[in-house]
Amino acid sequence: VYANTALEEATAIGYPSGQQYALVVVGVGYYLQGEYPVSLNHLRRSLQMHTDKKFTEEIYCRNLIGNIYQRTGRYDSALLYYDEVLKMPGLDNNNRSMAYRGLASVYLARWENEKVERLLQIVDSIDQRQSTNLQSLYLHGKLYENLLDYSKAQDYFSKLCALARGVDNYYTTQCMLSQAALFYQRGDFSRALQEALAILNNPASRLYQPLRASIYITMADVYVEYAQYDFAVKYYLEALKITERINLRNQTADIYSSLAWVSKDQYNFKQAHDYIDKSEQLRVEMGDNHGLSNAHNIRGLIFLTEKKYDRAAAELNRAINIRKQINHQRGISASVYNLSLVYEAK
Repeated sequence: VYANTALEEATAIGYPSGQQYALVVVGVGYYLQGEYPVSLNHLRRSLQMHTDKKFTEEIYCRNLIGNIYQRTGRYDSALLYYDEVLKMPGLDNNNRSMAYRGLASVYLARWENEKVERLLQIVDSIDQRQSTNLQSLYLHGKLYENLLDYSKAQDYFSKLCALARGVDNYYTTQCMLSQAALFYQRGDFSRALQEALAILNNPASRLYQPLRASIYITMADVYVEYAQYDFAVKYYLEALKITERINLRNQTADIYSSLAWVSKDQYNFKQAHDYIDKSEQLRVEMGDNHGLSNAHNIRGLIFLTEKKYDRAAAELNRAINIRKQINHQRGISASVYNLSLVYEAK
């Protein structure tokens, strides 16, 4: 509210540098609420303004645009903005660290875990004289989750919870959600659902729409494990309303994959293929090999359920090849097991 008032007043008196700064702050406000398209509009307008005044917020603005592209699955654009930030003169440690964390987030989503590890080492070396960064803890936790080292992942998420509690509502919610995801990965579906419901009932979760979508997805995933498909579809569709509105392409693709899985189990094969085709299209657009392997894996299972065994084997082999390329060990194991079901059925 204050930033919008400042923007109106700066515009009214013809104060360009004031407009430029106010646009950044308005963009930050929308960014923190997860209203990414609106935030991006304000941040772009700020960068497009030509004033004599140069301020450090311009670098921060470019980092935020990179973050928005990263969170909405426009990974190549995100990488360009982060690289641009790192080449800018007068770059301070906060913005340098933020850009490296952004790069790590992109490679984490693409399952390029070795790059993530190297980037987080750089981040840690920059941040060592400062207070612990909450996003760094989160990224470390997600990295070890990818590497199947759940003990180390739990350590980082626990530290994140302890530091964020009562200080940062966003990362408190993110921490709880990460704990729920770990319970799900370990097969403790009851605990995962309890955690997700606790987060959903937390007033803070209403402020951050992307996190709310993630909560719905986690709940839906658990209901799939319990074969309670009506509840699962309900929560996937609630999440989809959010992800499509704010253009979260990566999560939208995840939801389409999950809906394809449910449709397969309900023997609605046409709908299952429609959903997985939509998911695959988004994965290709994003350059997301991890997600693409998931699409091939699920399509293979759809063909298996349809008793189209040769087509099922072809899709599962595509999934295995991609997963070997990105060293996704758990994914390789799942697809190899699914391939064994095909041969057993034949």
